[in-house]
Amino acid sequence: MALFNHTSNSPQLLTYLGAHYLASLIANVPSLIGSLAALGNPVGLVKNLGDGVSDFINEPVQGFKRSLEEMNPSFALDGVARGTGSLARHTVGGFADSAALLTSTAAKIWRYLPSIANMHNVETR
Repeated sequence: MALFNHTSNSPQLLTYLGAHYLASLIANVPSLIGSLAALGNPVGLVKNLGDGVSDFINEPVQGFKRSLEEMNPSFALDGVARGTGSLARHTVGGFADSAALLTSTAAKIWRYLPSIANMHNVETR
């Protein structure tokens, strides 16, 4: 955010700044919520899957272009192999990361359940 040659009094400036930062916060809330480890980081999962699909498409195309330039079909096959490998790595990595974060969250919840149950029993007596 930049203000150049801005003339206003303090309340106007505070209102302007507050509106700017509130709009920025509202715009970023979905990605903040989506990246929470408690939810298994769905934004990270989608990003990993997107990267894998992108490589799955782009690598064979690049390999095909290079094989046409150098008249060697092995570059096309290499591109297919690289794209498929990247898709597999990103898919497995994304799901493994999400599963690990969900498992960690579940373990933390299970760790505190007995103490919460004990607190509830003490309060009801």
